[in-house]
This record gives sequence, C-alpha cells and structure tokens, in this order.
Amino acid sequence: SFASGKSGGTLYIGGTNAPRLPSSNAGNVIWAASGSNSILNGSGTTTTIGGDFTINNSSTIINNGSGGSARTLTVAGDLNILSGQYNPMGLPGSSSTSQITTINGNLYLSGSGKLYAAQPKSGAGTGILNIKGNIYVQNPSTSVVLSGGAASKGSLILNGLSQQSFNIDPSVTTGQYTIDSLTISNSNNVVLNSNLTLNNLTLTTGNIILGSYTLTVNGATSGTGKIQNTASSVLEYSGTSAQTISNLNSTEVSSLVVKNTAGVTLADNLTAATVSINPDAKLTINADKTLTATSGITLNSDASGTATIINNGIIAATATVEQYVTTGRNWYISSPVTNATTASLSGKGSIYYYNEPTAEWLSPSDGSTLNPLRGYISRVTTSTGTVDFS
Repeated sequence: SFASGKSGGTLYIGGTNAPRLPSSNAGNVIWAASGSNSILNGSGTTTTIGGDFTINNSSTIINNGSGGSARTLTVAGDLNILSGQYNPMGLPGSSSTSQITTINGNLYLSGSGKLYAAQPKSGAGTGILNIKGNIYVQNPSTSVVLSGGAASKGSLILNGLSQQSFNIDPSVTTGQYTIDSLTISNSNNVVLNSNLTLNNLTLTTGNIILGSYTLTVNGATSGTGKIQNTASSVLEYSGTSAQTISNLNSTEVSSLVVKNTAGVTLADNLTAATVSINPDAKLTINADKTLTATSGITLNSDASGTATIINNGIIAATATVEQYVTTGRNWYISSPVTNATTASLSGKGSIYYYNEPTAEWLSPSDGSTLNPLRGYISRVTTSTGTVDFS
C-alpha cells in the first residue's frame, strides 16, 4: 500500500519494465514507466487511487486487468492521459467478465494520450468507464477512442451527482475520436460545450443539453431522458442502418441534417429553420407527426443519387429539390413541386413537352410555370450539375 500521509504525496512509477501498482494508493499516482501491456496490479481485483492518476509515457499501455478476473479501478481525483494508453477493459482474451473504471473527478485527454474502453480482443466482456466529473479532449496529436475499440465493447457512462459537461477542443476532428456507447445517468443533466459525434446514446436519467452545438448520432437513441435542443442546436443523423429521431425535449432546432442512406424516421414533432437531406438519403415522417422547416427543406442530389422524403404525416415548409443531370443526353423530368418555373431547367439547355391535342412538341415560354406531373424533356447542353426545383 502507498500511504501518502496527511500532507499528501505522489507515487511516481518509472523505469522500462511492466511494473505493478499497489492495490491501495492514498495519494496521486504518476505512471511514467514505458512497459507495454502493464497491468495495474498483479493479483488483486480492486485498485484505488486516493488522488489524481496521470499517465505520461508514449510507450505505456496500461490494462485494468487480464484474463477472466473482474477488475475495478477507482480514482478519487482526475484521470490525466498525456501520452500512452489506458484500457479499462484490459486484456479480456475470451473472457465474458466486464471490468470497471470509475473516475470521481474529471477526464483529461491531450497530446498523444489514448483511452480504449475495450481492447480489440475476442472476449465478450465490456469495459465500463464511469465518469463523475467533466470530459476534456484537448489538442490530441493522435486518435482518441473514448469508448468502443475494434470490438465495440466499451461503455462510457456519465453518472455524476452534479451537472457534467463534454468539452472537445475545436481543433479535434471527428476522425480523432470514437464514442461507441454513451450512457447518461445524471438527473442534473450533461451539457455540450462542443460538437459531439457518437454512435449509440442511452438516456437513462437526465438530459443531454445541446445549446448551440451539433450532436451527430450514428446509431440509436433510447431511454427516458431527453435530447434538450434549442433554436440554435443542430441535429445530424449519419448512421448506416435505419435510425429514428426521438427523445427530443424541445421541438425546435436550428438545423436537421439527414445523411443516412438506410433511412431516418421522424418519431417526434420537430421545427427546424432548415432541413437538409443528403444525396441518396431518406427521411420519413410518421403518420401523426409534423415537420416544420421555417426556411425550407432541401433535397440534395449528386452523381451518387437523389434525396428522398416520404410524408406520412404533415410537412409545413417550402422545398428545393435538386436533380443531378449530365450533358449529352435527354432527361425526362417532371417538377416535384408547385410554382417551379422553366428557369429551373433553362440554364442547362432546351426544354420541350408534348401537347397531345395538337400532337406536337412545344417549348414553354421563358419564366412560365412547370406543371407538376407533366413530363418534360430537357436536353442538357451546357454543363453537368444540378437543376433546382423550388
């Protein structure tokens, strides 16, 4: 045991081997040893650190435990990972036993520091990371994985007793961190002080407050808590399997962005200033729900495809519908909206429609309205790109 005494103290671990930490540590611990795949302690299943835990050696990989043993680490203060890597799950191998790390203070990740809730091993166990304070991701020089890992077996849980916050430096790109599973279990809520991208969001207790930031969801949302959005928030759905927009505490956001080509379903009423649906993505409005876009909906199009919206409920908005066209061929087009004019197509080349009473092809006059459901032929002669119907 490391007893710091009443005046406090710090245990400094250096060297080049793979040392073991005492099971009980009353003060701060700085781990600067370069041993790869170190284990916190050799045989004990419980490790406590009475102060802050700092990891600062680029060659260090520390594992909470190994094999099938259930291991726990509890840090009374902050976890600072300046360089090196900490794995709450440790080395599970084929084990189904979960391993738990609890940080009662803040989590700081900076420089080349990495945090993997689960090592990419074959075991069914989960690395559970409980954070009672705030999370700060600051200027990482390498990728940071807050939960998940190659096996996607990590769970990040924010379960503090007072309001918590997520703070990711603006210089950090979404490619530098991954949150496979985020659970909020805090009745005092979690505040975003930065944009946040995650896969699955479980709102067990309390809300996630977006403020003026962007929440990007690549998986599912569940639980009784709410996504507390405001008129300046942005919601983005970018998954690769079907998603549902739900758990909204407020019906108003600044922007809704749909990028999921597998489809997104609106299961709550929602008002957004703008709604943008990516090429080949799809948004479905449920039968009893209303989507309002005060500044309009845009269905985008490019060479990969064209956006789709399926309205089983109510849409209160003007729309701009793009269609990607290429030169050197005829395009058979019908206007998908009312009030669109020949200006939508005239910039790309000639326009014709077939007049059945006179059995002849006619060219509509410049600026005239395109009749919805009437077929037109547009021969694109100027340039490849999009035409807009609005």
